[in-house]
Amino acid sequence: MSKRSSPSSSADGSTSEPVIKRMRQVTFEPVRLCSISSVKDIDNQVLRSQHYKLCERFRHKDRIIGNLEQKVRDMEEKQNQEYSILCTVDRSWNRFDEDVRLLLQRFDAETTLDNEGVMKAESDNEFTSENHFLKVLSQLNSEEIGDKMNQRVEFSKRALAKLVQVFDQLISRNDHIAALLEDKPLKASSNSAVENELKQEEIDESTKFSSEQIEEKLRNELKSVFQENSKLQRLITNLQAENHRLSNHTASLEDRVVTAEMRCEEMSRTVEDTRFELENAWLEVNKLDYRLADVINEQKLKAESTKNIEEPVKMNGINDEQANITKKKLEELEKDLEIRNELAANRLSEIDELTNRNKELAADLERKTMELKYLPSSTIRETPDYKSLHTQYTSLYDECRQLRQQADDFRKQIINLNEAHAKQLEFNESEEAQARLRNAEEILSLQETLNLMKSEYENLRLEFEQNLAARDQSDAADKEYRALNNSFALQNKQLKEETARFKRKWKDAVNMLARSQKELEAERKYRETCIIIELHEEPQEIKSPDAHGNNHTIENSDSLLRDSDEEEGEELNSDEMNLPIEHRHEKLITKLRKRIANLKLKLEIVKNLGSDERERFDLLVKERRLVQERDTLKETLRKLTSNDKKEKARYYSEDAKKRIRSLDELCEKLRKDLANAKQEEEGLMNEMESTGQAFEETIEQNARVAQQLKEKEEANLRLMSELIKASHAQKKSKEERDISQEQITALQHSLEAQQLLSQRLQEKERVLLQKTQLLEQELTLKDQAVESHKRKAVESSQSSIDLKLQLEKMTTQLNETQEAVSSKASSIEVLATKIKRLEEDKKKWKSKYDRAKKIEQFENVDQLLEEENRILKADLTCPSCKVNRKNAIFTKCFHMFCFDCIKQLYDCRRRRCPKCNAGFGANDYRRVYINT
Repeated sequence: MSKRSSPSSSADGSTSEPVIKRMRQVTFEPVRLCSISSVKDIDNQVLRSQHYKLCERFRHKDRIIGNLEQKVRDMEEKQNQEYSILCTVDRSWNRFDEDVRLLLQRFDAETTLDNEGVMKAESDNEFTSENHFLKVLSQLNSEEIGDKMNQRVEFSKRALAKLVQVFDQLISRNDHIAALLEDKPLKASSNSAVENELKQEEIDESTKFSSEQIEEKLRNELKSVFQENSKLQRLITNLQAENHRLSNHTASLEDRVVTAEMRCEEMSRTVEDTRFELENAWLEVNKLDYRLADVINEQKLKAESTKNIEEPVKMNGINDEQANITKKKLEELEKDLEIRNELAANRLSEIDELTNRNKELAADLERKTMELKYLPSSTIRETPDYKSLHTQYTSLYDECRQLRQQADDFRKQIINLNEAHAKQLEFNESEEAQARLRNAEEILSLQETLNLMKSEYENLRLEFEQNLAARDQSDAADKEYRALNNSFALQNKQLKEETARFKRKWKDAVNMLARSQKELEAERKYRETCIIIELHEEPQEIKSPDAHGNNHTIENSDSLLRDSDEEEGEELNSDEMNLPIEHRHEKLITKLRKRIANLKLKLEIVKNLGSDERERFDLLVKERRLVQERDTLKETLRKLTSNDKKEKARYYSEDAKKRIRSLDELCEKLRKDLANAKQEEEGLMNEMESTGQAFEETIEQNARVAQQLKEKEEANLRLMSELIKASHAQKKSKEERDISQEQITALQHSLEAQQLLSQRLQEKERVLLQKTQLLEQELTLKDQAVESHKRKAVESSQSSIDLKLQLEKMTTQLNETQEAVSSKASSIEVLATKIKRLEEDKKKWKSKYDRAKKIEQFENVDQLLEEENRILKADLTCPSCKVNRKNAIFTKCFHMFCFDCIKQLYDCRRRRCPKCNAGFGANDYRRVYINT
């Protein structure tokens, strides 16, 4: 774009004072001059002026497009009116042809049966839908349209001629039947009596013949009536089909209503757009008025300047030329003013048209809204939405009725379940009452036993108090017994030490026994011929089981048992080994009896322990006692073997025999003692088997011990035994009472468990009912889904048919719109070319106007040329260094500078445009060669 068109640039270049005064005087608003300091300001002013010009062009173009759109709308309205007229004509014509066809089917009995297929084919091919004929015509040429119209007119003529022919046949047939019916009575009345006698046979024959003819006519008439009846039935079926077609037609009309509503919405939008355009037009009118006032003021100023020019001027040819220029300029301004006045008048007329059109559209919109508000009920009922809602309502009503029936069934089931549950509860309550009665009886019996035990306990308590009084008297004896116990404890410690020493000796004895066995085997060989009394067999028999038992008891002995064994394990001293055997055995028996007494005292202590600990303790005691007996027997055996060597020399003497006898007796005694010990063991085992038997045996043992001890000791033991008995009885009563309470609690727990079971059963019933309800709901939902899918399938099939019809309509409309758009596009292109030519003319005249204006500002043409050259040089100089010419351009922002400045910026890494601050690279600037 040339920058000479900018008025501000020319104003900036002038330096003369009269020009500045003239600038201050003239106030031209659209082309206001402003202070300019750089080339950038000049570019901005140029861009503003160009933008203003483009806006004016676009406005002019918009006005032209608006006028064209108005014409197009008028043409469309006219076309719609013509199309509606054609539709009404076609509809009435189709209705006429359809009525004629129906009348022919109604009255024509013979001809229609022959030509019924042809008529139906023609009618179906030509009049299937309302707008089919018009669509066919729109697709044909003008010659083909004439032929098609002639064919239709001929079809309607043939139908009318056929209808007239049918009416003539009906009239002639009815006249013939009437004449036949009238001939019979006339013939009967015209015959005289004489002729009747003479010509009776002829009359009978004629009457028979006439009656036969009438019967044949009536039969034919009946046949025709039956045929007509069948035809009427077919007509009814056809009418039903027609009714279906009309329903489809109503659906299409409803679609049209929807399209009309959409058009109403579009019209409302267009009304809003026209309002907006009207407001813009009013703003444009105001701007034009303002500019008109500015032009008038400028004209006045020009007139004043012409008056000043008409004064005596200088003797230069340049002044004459300026005067001529001002006159020409005034003429041009007057012409522009006239053009603008015409434009303003045209704008006013356009504004009036727009206001009228706006009013009409508003009235149409109100009318459409009123029609939409007050729709008739018949149209609403015929809508597909209403029909679909009606079908949905009927289906939902049926489903609701089914659900009510199911709910009633479920209520009955719930009532039955509740009755069964109530019966079950009554049964449980009766069982609970019986259990409570049983518990009450058991409680009463337990209370009676408890009262008896209380009375026994009182008696025992009295006896115990008496025994305590006697025990106080026997405290002194108890002190003595305690002293004895302490002494025994010391002895037990000594005996423990001795037992350790005896264990070592026992090991040595075992080794000695092994050696003695070897010697005995040697002596057996020697004594095979002699009579030998074997003294070592019994200890061997005693030894073998004891040795095994020793190993077992050593491994399984408990710490408590070891202590008791250590206290009780008294062995023979080394000095007692020198005593005779009889004295030693007596001492052993006394010691064993003391041990038994100590064990019996310890049994009383053990009874207070638990059953498991008691059994374990008893087993350990038995094992330990057997071990002790084994040790004693081993010791005796060791002594006998030690003395055996000394007595070998005296073996066969009488003294030896006596001694052997005594030893045999002693062995027998020992065996008896051993048998007694075994019996005691068995008794102890029997005592441990049952607590009652053990208690009685302990009383007997206590009685034996009490006999050996003093009388005071016997009394104390008896009192203690009775006290223990009372305590055991009390414990038993308490245990029985606890057992009864546990039974009661168990019964209560059983009742609670039954209640929990009943609650769980109820919950299970509820869960099952919920599951059944959910399953039934799912079934109902599935049935509904199946029915809805069926309905949707039917609706989709119907909608597909409707959509096909709509698609045909839309295709025809699309073809029409494409043709209209192509015609509009061609017309718009022609107008665009005209507008471009007008814009080019306007630019040309504008440039002339600007140059003339600049000529008016300067005195000489040379000054003007110099100023333009100066501006061009300033534009061509680099704005960065303001020295070199512009010979390089940025390819991104298209700003021009000298190549040296751009190279310097690139080398200094300040790679941004000085004007717009856009970044650039090595490939973003190019050289430019400007020819001056």
